[in-house]
Amino acid sequence: MSAENYYDPTFKLMSPAFLTETTIPIEYTDDGAGLSPPLAWDVIPEGVRSFALIVYDPDAPHGDFTHWLVYDLPGNITSLSAGADITALGGLLGVNSKGANIWTPPAPPPGDRPHRYIFQINALDRPTISLPAGATRDQVEEAVSAYTLTIAAMIGYYGRPV
Repeated sequence: MSAENYYDPTFKLMSPAFLTETTIPIEYTDDGAGLSPPLAWDVIPEGVRSFALIVYDPDAPHGDFTHWLVYDLPGNITSLSAGADITALGGLLGVNSKGANIWTPPAPPPGDRPHRYIFQINALDRPTISLPAGATRDQVEEAVSAYTLTIAAMIGYYGRPV
């Protein structure tokens, strides 16, 4: 799903831990505590009933790597704390590229150039996309495409020395 088709300059995704297009702090990587980073979004468009969040690394050695897949996050939520418990917030977790329903922290191969980590949040006009927990990224992307009002995204970078 192309974010350009849904771009709304007033809907923004940000993190209090790092600015977009800067380095993700080590505590949110596999070299640190491995927590999911804190995120926040504002100026919620009218009609939003839920959110879907996809975090992926397009620079992974074997192609696009999904780190986190969150959906059915209630529309009244405007932030996630570091290490947020998605299910306690009423959301569901999909399966990431490691086959787990969790946040998988950045862990690029040592010596690779810093990888890009895309954080994309879709604002949806439905409270649920009618998928059970454990859905795949393809399933979530297909389901949200029919309900997306707007998308916001940010990029973080992380690399490891040799």
